[in-house]
Order: sequence, then C-alpha cells, then structure tokens
Amino acid sequence: LIAKRLNNSVENVYNQLEALHNFEILSYEKSSSAFKVRLERPRLNISKIVLSKKTIQNQTNKIELAKAMINYVLNFKTCRNQFMLSYFDENKTSPCHNCDNCELVTKRKHNPNKIIERAVIMTLTYEHKDAKTIHDEFENMINKKELTKVIQNLMEKNTIKMENNKLVLA
Repeated sequence: LIAKRLNNSVENVYNQLEALHNFEILSYEKSSSAFKVRLERPRLNISKIVLSKKTIQNQTNKIELAKAMINYVLNFKTCRNQFMLSYFDENKTSPCHNCDNCELVTKRKHNPNKIIERAVIMTLTYEHKDAKTIHDEFENMINKKELTKVIQNLMEKNTIKMENNKLVLA
C-alpha cells in the first residue's frame, strides 16, 4: 500500500523503512505477510507548534537566498560578475567579458542555435521539464518558434527525448 501510494517499488520502500529504523525514527520489522510501522516518538500536534518571529524571519531569509540562487542559475542575460556584485550591494557598470553570459552575448551573433542547444541540455541535466517551462525560461533569449526548432533538432539527433510529457536527456 505504501509503495503504491508513493508510486515506488516495494523493495525501495522496504529499504527506506529499514533506513528509518536504523536512524531510530521508527520501529520496523520485516515480515513475510504484513508489516507494521510504529513511530518511536509521538507526533507533535501541529496546532500547538508556535514559531517565533525570528524563526519565521530566518525561514523567509533562507527562501529568499534560495530564490537568489535560482535566479543566478536561470540568468542568461546579465553578466555573472555584475549579478554577484549586485547581490552583495556593490555596483559594477561594465560587464566582465569573461563569464558564460558575456561569452553568450558575444557568440550569440555567430551561432545562437548551438548556444541554445547547450543551454537546453544543461537545463535538462538537472531537471526534466516540459517544453512550455523551457520556453518560459528562454523567452528572453530566443522566440518560441526558434526554440521549438532547437528542441526538435536535439530530438532528431537523439540528444533529448520525451518521457511522460517532459523533455529528458537521451
């Protein structure tokens, strides 16, 4: 039942349960028929949990830092050095001409499709995405029609493929 609900293999669920048992998070004994799971510590009543303003602010700060990191990774236009300096409230007026984005601006004039191909491949290295999400991420660099051609070309070369309505590396 647990494996079915998690859309996971039974063996993987058994392994995870054993790991939780080893960490003394729950008590688990494998059985040939049915198994039982018993939490070692009682669950906290969520309505009785009180978070201080400081704790909430710390969590908010962590979320903002994560968003800044995501923006840095998904940034394909601004010079990386300028981006980092602005993060630390420093200003630099000119691009560095050494980072990948500065290089991208230079090379875009010569062969934009190869650069977009590499960017799509790099994006799919870390996460499977649907075509609309990729378009949204690249909309400032290339129009939808050109991006569709790049994706089709990558699929024809068997570099990427479609699985469960998501683009993945082949």
